[in-house]
Order: sequence, then structure tokens, then C-alpha cells
Amino acid sequence: MVFANWLEILFTATEVALLIYKRSEKEGTRSNRDRRSLLLLWLVIGGSMTYTSITEHRHTWPLPGDAGLITGIIIFGLGFIIRWTAIVQLGKMFTVNVAIHKDLCFLALSFRISVEEAVLTDNFGEQYRNYKRRVARLIPWVY
Repeated sequence: MVFANWLEILFTATEVALLIYKRSEKEGTRSNRDRRSLLLLWLVIGGSMTYTSITEHRHTWPLPGDAGLITGIIIFGLGFIIRWTAIVQLGKMFTVNVAIHKDLCFLALSFRISVEEAVLTDNFGEQYRNYKRRVARLIPWVY
């Protein structure tokens, strides 16, 4: 079996594992606006991989020797690494289907507030610190 075929098998196995284990677990977080885009994505990826496997020996590369194959493997590998880096970074927030996580929204908002407050503190100094002491960040009298 060619190395490129092993990459296809690795990609397919990891995507199936993600499909099984990384779907949005809570019914309330799923979005009806997905419009079966995940199914469409799987059909396009599967169709592309099937077409490539069937026709790979009929194409000639404009590059000498195995340079085209090696270039393709490098591009595939880089894409695979970028995808898995994102999945690992997102951790439990990553899902294969379209979903909204309330925790993620709050974390993003909290991060944005802290960034804005840092800029305001740098520009206005003690005047802004005094303002922060008497005014809630987001919810009056609470937070």
C-alpha cells in the first residue's frame, strides 16, 4: 500500500472517531441551522477521496518524478496538523456539528471585557480604576 493511502486511512479513521465522540451532547446546544452541512461535507470528502483513489494512476504531474506526490503529502500533512492543533486547543468545546456553547460565549465575552479594561486602564489610569470600583462590568449590582 502506498504511503498516501495510509494517510487517507488515518484521516478517515480520525474523522469517524470525531463524528462518534465529538458531537454536541446537549440537545439544547444543537443548532437547527446546520442544514445538513455535516452530511454534505462528508459526501464531498468521501467522493473526493474515492475519485482520487480510482484515478490516481491516470494523471500525470507537471512536476518531475515524485515531486507532485511529495508536495501533496506535505500539504495534506500540514492541513492535518493545523486541524488537530485546533481540535486540541478547543478541547471540550470542539464538536463536529454546529453548536453554541454558553460557556464559550461567556468566556469570549469575559476575555473581551478584560482586554478592553486593560486598554482603558492604560489610557485613563487611576480615573478608570475609580470608575471600575463603583460600576459593575456587565450586570448592574452583580458583575
